[in-house]
Amino acid sequence: MFQAGGKLKKVDVNGGPAVTLTDAPNLRGATWNRDGVIVFAPNRLEALRRVAAEGGPSIPATKLAKGQITHRAPWFLPDGRHFLFAST
Repeated sequence: MFQAGGKLKKVDVNGGPAVTLTDAPNLRGATWNRDGVIVFAPNRLEALRRVAAEGGPSIPATKLAKGQITHRAPWFLPDGRHFLFAST
């Protein structure tokens, strides 16, 4: 998966064209679990969002707490359900 033209995209390992998944104007990290869930930081001043690996609209994955300005660099833990991320 990668970001280009303000979109989060993926390419099949067997080749083919890039597939647009969702908006990600200034990607600040993403992680993909074995259940087909992608958690990503769409830009530098937002909470994390999630989207299905097939694409579609993204939904909030985290909520900024008072005093926080960003969540970024998500990383799924081995259980594939929980993830870590940086917050400032």
